[in-house]
Amino acid sequence: MITAVSFSPDGKTAIAGCLTGLCLFYETEGLKYQSQIHAKSTHGKNARGSKITGIQTIYMPPGDASGEIKVLISSNDSRVRMYNYRDKSPELKFTGNENNYSQIRATFSDDARYVICGSEDRKAYIWSTGPSEGEKRDKRPVEMFEAHTSITTSSILAPMKTRQLLSGSEDPLYDLCNPPHITLVSRADSQASNSRAPTENGSVQATPSEVRFGRPEESPAYIARSAHPGGNIIVTADYA
Repeated sequence: MITAVSFSPDGKTAIAGCLTGLCLFYETEGLKYQSQIHAKSTHGKNARGSKITGIQTIYMPPGDASGEIKVLISSNDSRVRMYNYRDKSPELKFTGNENNYSQIRATFSDDARYVICGSEDRKAYIWSTGPSEGEKRDKRPVEMFEAHTSITTSSILAPMKTRQLLSGSEDPLYDLCNPPHITLVSRADSQASNSRAPTENGSVQATPSEVRFGRPEESPAYIARSAHPGGNIIVTADYA
């Protein structure tokens, strides 16, 4: 039974995940079998393999067709594993979330720096793919937060283009970490500006010289505040 599907980044390979934990690789043209990965632990209760719930591939570094391809596989043993596409060898294992019965799948951030996944314990889990000192090579430290009151079925990190669009539009929520510059005026000036006669439309309108839009000047302090780590936006959804 096929339970998850995906393509390689160039579309030339199709990948099918199965109920037994197998991931089968085929040439997209003609579906000729190439190779396989059995996503399972080497020992213990997860050594038999569990249902594949999600597959994602990405170039690393992202967008570089000459780089290595990584394969992210989620399965119903509450494990997310990253493999090297070239030789199908396991590289990283992400643990902590609960995914025993649900079709929950992990995803990369578009810069491949993070992996995020929902969980049956109503949380969202985030791991770093970068080098980690003092940790086992195949296991990663994890951060999590309470996301919902029922199973968190989906969690994603917004792509860079979305973040650039919100930043460029001076989105008030996205700019909380670096709020636009505000000029304080005296109460007398404020009252004077509000005491002008109404226009034909019945409202007081500011003259063009009084309306100020646009981002503040890029002073060193502003640039320093702009350099917050990543500025990622997380979207989650639950079973309801």
